[in-house]
Amino acid sequence: MKHKKSSYGKWRAIINPTANCGRGREAALPFLLELKESSVEIHVEETICSGHATTLAQEAVEKSFSGVIAFGGDGTASETANGLIRSPIPMITVPIGRGNDFVKSSGNPNDPKELISFIMDGKNKSVDTIKIDNIGYAINGVSIDDFATTVSQHVGSGFLAYIKPALHYLSAYKDKLYQVSFDDSTLAENRFLVFVIMNGKIAGKDFLFTPEAKIDDGLLDVCLIKQVPSRFARLCYLVAVMANGKHTRLRATEMKKAEKISIVIPELSSIDLQIDGEHKKIETNVLNISIAPRSLVIRVP
Repeated sequence: MKHKKSSYGKWRAIINPTANCGRGREAALPFLLELKESSVEIHVEETICSGHATTLAQEAVEKSFSGVIAFGGDGTASETANGLIRSPIPMITVPIGRGNDFVKSSGNPNDPKELISFIMDGKNKSVDTIKIDNIGYAINGVSIDDFATTVSQHVGSGFLAYIKPALHYLSAYKDKLYQVSFDDSTLAENRFLVFVIMNGKIAGKDFLFTPEAKIDDGLLDVCLIKQVPSRFARLCYLVAVMANGKHTRLRATEMKKAEKISIVIPELSSIDLQIDGEHKKIETNVLNISIAPRSLVIRVP
C-alpha cells in the first residue's frame, strides 16, 4: 500500500480489535477516517495476540516513525509503551477499552479532530514508568496479589464492570502477610487488604487509589490498606476509594512514596499481579519494583 508523504512524519496506528469486548475496530474507525482525510501519513496495524503491540512499537522505533498511536485500553497502551521505553518516539493513546485509566493522568484526544491536533500541534513530554524486575514496565499501576488483583480477574462489561466483582469478593477475600522494604529500609511485616503501586492516580476505572500521584515526579505512589476484617468495614473503604480518594483519611490506610520497593509474600510460592489492567502470574514470591524516571515520551496538547 502506497502512503502519502507528510511534513508531520509517518505515524503508526496500533489497533486492538478485541478492545472493549470486541468493539475496538469499530471504535477506531472514525479516528482512522479522519486521519486518512488529513495530511498525516498513517500506517495501520492490528494486534493479533498478546504482546503484539510491543513488537509493533519496537518496529516503529527501528523504522524511525515519528510517533505511535495506541487504540485500545490500558493493556494496549501498556504493551505499546513497553516497545517505546527510552526511545524518543512519542505515544498517543486513544482510549477505546474498558478502564482507560492511564489517560486520566496523561491526557488524550477525545475525538478524531482532536487527535489530528495532537499530532500536528502537540508537544512531546517525558513521563515516568514503573519497572518490574524480570517482567517489564507498567505505565499506570500494579496491584500485588491483593483484593484489587482478585477483583480485576473477574471484571465484566458495562458500567458496573468493576463494581460487581468488588462487592462479590468483599467477604471471600483473605488478606495476606507482606514483607516490604521501601527505598532500602528495614523489611517490615504487615497484613494488607490492598497493596497498589501507582504511577497514575486511578485504576479499576473509578478507584482513586493515589490522589497525589504525578506521572513525572520520579516517585512511585503506594496505597496500602491494612487488614480490615468485616464485610461492612471493607465496603466503607471501597466506597471511600471511589469517593475522591477519601480512604486516605481512614485509619487502616497508609500512603507511601518511594523510588523502589522490595516485596516478599512468604506464604505464597507464586504471586498474582495486575499490571495496567492485565493479569500476570509470576512463579516466585519475591518482587522488586522501581520508578523509571522520564522513560516514556507521550504527546500532549
